[in-house]
Amino acid sequence: MAVTRAQRAKFLEQQRALFKAKTNYVIRTIKEERFQTQDDCSVYKAAFYADRSVDFGILMGLTTRAKIYYVAMEALKKLRNFDSDIDISRLPTLIRVHTHQLRAIGTKNAEANIQFCREMLDSIEQNHKWLLLIKP
Repeated sequence: MAVTRAQRAKFLEQQRALFKAKTNYVIRTIKEERFQTQDDCSVYKAAFYADRSVDFGILMGLTTRAKIYYVAMEALKKLRNFDSDIDISRLPTLIRVHTHQLRAIGTKNAEANIQFCREMLDSIEQNHKWLLLIKP
């Protein structure tokens, strides 16, 4: 049975709507994490600039995580608007650096944070490939 143009167009429209909804969900998840990271980072920065004792490793880890979220958010915003011209080349390197930082610091939930970052990168890469197939 052959697929008509109308059926194909309807299918692609449904896939675009689903794609946009999934991308918005990932954006909301990352945005919540990003705000928490910015709050934590500002507390550590204020303490550092006030010459109080600060764990510098944690401050650097938070800064790296903020960079990861910034790059990811920019890419996801472009994907949400069906713009396939994204640059996530820094993201794997930043995630690798952040992984080493978390393990060196020895935080309780380092593995959960590492897993979140890796899943975020996988999601962005998969969404980018999918967008290239369904792009209007």
